[in-house]
Amino acid sequence: MADLEVEGRNPALLATEYNNKGQQYYLDVCFDEAIIEYTRAIEADSSFYVAYYNRGQVHYRMGRFEEARLDFKKTLELNPSFQEAEKALQASDLALQKLAA
Repeated sequence: MADLEVEGRNPALLATEYNNKGQQYYLDVCFDEAIIEYTRAIEADSSFYVAYYNRGQVHYRMGRFEEARLDFKKTLELNPSFQEAEKALQASDLALQKLAA
């Protein structure tokens, strides 16, 4: 996919576009590329909580539970009422506990 033009773009719209690219990569099971796009979305608009959540989901699927946990915590910091992020954080905590046992 071609790089998005960044200069002069609305950060929120740019973040949404990067997030959408990340979603496509996620659906194509190209997880490393999805993480790159979600990270770009966060860099474009650090308040875009959906990108943190989506990146956390990819980290979780890849077994990177600590990274997932951090992204889910940030999601909840930005949007405390996001119940799916709360469930994902609990799942990450449980996965980490199992690894430590």
